[in-house]
Amino acid sequence: MSNEFFDGNTIRKINNLYSRGKPTQAVWRDTICQGLTITVGVKKASWHMRTRDCNARIADFEDFNTADRIPTLREAVDFARTIVASGGKPDQFFAMFREHKDLSVAMAWHGRVDPQIMTWEIARDQYLAWCFKNRRHATWEGYRSALGAVKNSALANDFAPIAGKALVNIVEGDLDTIRNNIVARCKQRVEEKIAAAKKAKKEVVIGNEYGLRAANLTVAALRSACQRRSKNRPWGGAKVGHYGAGLRRPGGRSPSGGLRPARRFFEGSFSRPFGRDFERDDSFRRSSRGC
Repeated sequence: MSNEFFDGNTIRKINNLYSRGKPTQAVWRDTICQGLTITVGVKKASWHMRTRDCNARIADFEDFNTADRIPTLREAVDFARTIVASGGKPDQFFAMFREHKDLSVAMAWHGRVDPQIMTWEIARDQYLAWCFKNRRHATWEGYRSALGAVKNSALANDFAPIAGKALVNIVEGDLDTIRNNIVARCKQRVEEKIAAAKKAKKEVVIGNEYGLRAANLTVAALRSACQRRSKNRPWGGAKVGHYGAGLRRPGGRSPSGGLRPARRFFEGSFSRPFGRDFERDDSFRRSSRGC
């Protein structure tokens, strides 16, 4: 057994063992992170977590065989130790880590409530669960639809810019795109309806089908979710989130081209505070008329 500080030299040593032929089986332990090991086998090496209470495979050595990935492996083992300490097993967590090569996704999937790593879908579902218990049923139902959380939702493609995305990576331009997607989809539907009516020589009545109301309901739902998360902090005690603001009126682009963190996203659109139920939100009604 070899104990050393894992770095680029360690990676080089392991690679050299296999370039010279079949190495002797051994276990190398990191002196910095308790439990992080490299298991040297006859045919290949692998990263493992080995402690008194756990022996779990993390990934193949070749999947993380650069020095810049070692800190990520240490973080993964540190988090896995918390799973073991609570009586769980880290195997599924490591499986998700292997699949995505992304620690934030694996941690969010496991359910760690951390605003820096939580994905959009987990945050949305947790907010809707809170909304179901603390808001009127009509509010929950409207927000659930507006956030694309219903089965076979027509908004699924509209929310594609943030699907599976860690919240910390969501930028202003992503949310702009969502609103514009909704309006564009509804506008296309109206145009198709008008064309079909003209062909059939029938009169067509157009109501709120241009998508402005649908888009602004999505805005209201996002604003409410951001307020609940940033002010009341039910998801991990964070300060105002990186994405915790709202949508500007269509056509407006930020000087950075939509790459700013989404925390300022609602600043240009609404004067009222976040978190109002859409049924009583005057700013929502104003935006529906004005957009």
